[in-house]
Order: sequence, then structure tokens, then C-alpha cells
Amino acid sequence: MKSLIWESEIFNSVEYCALSQGAYGFILKGTTILLKQPSIIRYLVECDKSWKTRVAHIRKERKGKVNSLALRTNTEGVWFEGKTPLTLATGLLDIDFEFSPATNTLPINRLNLNEGESREVDSLWVRSESLKLERLRQRYCRLDSTHYRYESLSFDFKSTIEVDQLGLVVNYGHLWHRIVE
Repeated sequence: MKSLIWESEIFNSVEYCALSQGAYGFILKGTTILLKQPSIIRYLVECDKSWKTRVAHIRKERKGKVNSLALRTNTEGVWFEGKTPLTLATGLLDIDFEFSPATNTLPINRLNLNEGESREVDSLWVRSESLKLERLRQRYCRLDSTHYRYESLSFDFKSTIEVDQLGLVVNYGHLWHRIVE
């Protein structure tokens, strides 16, 4: 297991995250504290051994109100929120949190790109304010052993992501940086 803390001046947040390996794959578990809103978001993401998202639980508390999502996907690529199928997410392999760099670990490890190689992926994007779900088109390009160029093809956004040997973010452009490992 590896745990770390990220800080973001842009989001005015701090986050604790732990990555562990379980019997069926990998588990990301964390807590993000958003100081501007103020709110706290707790999450758990379970992936299979090939880093495909299988389960995601997100719980946001703000001003005494709680919003939560319980998401899962089956081997046919059908996503569910509770028992309701999410047609916008059919076929997606990754989840991506707007409020955290943790979920970049999933496609980085799953794609296992060679240096200079790039790949486009669609992810199920969880927005931080409302926990609204959207489809997010992205591109990852591996620059060297520890750096990737990330592009959101759904929005006009590009950044360089530095990762460690486990694919966990060290620095994500001007958005997040690791302060404790």
C-alpha cells in the first residue's frame, strides 16, 4: 500500500489518497477537503487487475447535506448508478474525478504506453460541485518514463503530468502537487 497527500492552490484543496492491491485488483481510497466550498469528498474506486474501473463510491458533505454516488460496471461495459443503467457511460473503462488527480492513475496504468505513444480514451467524469456525471474525451501521451501529456478533448485543456513508479501523480501541471508521501 502507498499513501500520499496532494495540495491544489487552484482548487484550494488538500487530499489524502491510498493505493492498495486487493485479491481482485487495485483499490484507490481517499478524502478530498475543498476549502473554498467548504466540503469534504470521500471516495473508493475498485479496479480489476488490468486497471479497468469496476466500482466507485463517492460521498460529498457540504453544509450538512450529503450527496453520494454508488457506481459499478459489469464485464460487458454497462455502468449502473445503483440499479439504474447509465447509457452515457456504456463501454467506458475509467472513472475520472474533477476534484482529484488520483483517477489519472487508472488510464496511465491500464494503457501502459511506450514513450512517444498516445491514446485517446473516454472516461466517466464526476464533477466536483454537483457530482454530476459526464462523458469526458481525453488523450494521454507518454513523454518519458515519468511524464505524460494530458489533453481534454472535451474542453480546451492540456497539461503535463509527472508520475511515480506506481503511476500516482507527483505533479499535475499547475493543478496539483504531492506534498507528503
